[in-house]
Amino acid sequence: MLEHGKDWKLYGKTGWQNAPNKGIGWWIGWVEKEGRFYVFALNIDINKPSDSTERTKLGKASLKLLGLI
Repeated sequence: MLEHGKDWKLYGKTGWQNAPNKGIGWWIGWVEKEGRFYVFALNIDINKPSDSTERTKLGKASLKLLGLI
């Protein structure tokens, strides 16, 4: 488990094809909330190493907008 709140748990794993060089990055996982599971997959281009932190930032922002975390 990566994080949790009052009624949710966040699980996930990042990856980066061709690390530490330019490539494709991803973050996959699921949110468990109120007995239900919500699966997600995020895919981004990584042009420089600092782009890699955007995977989880973008993913969490999306999950928040959906009301899952």
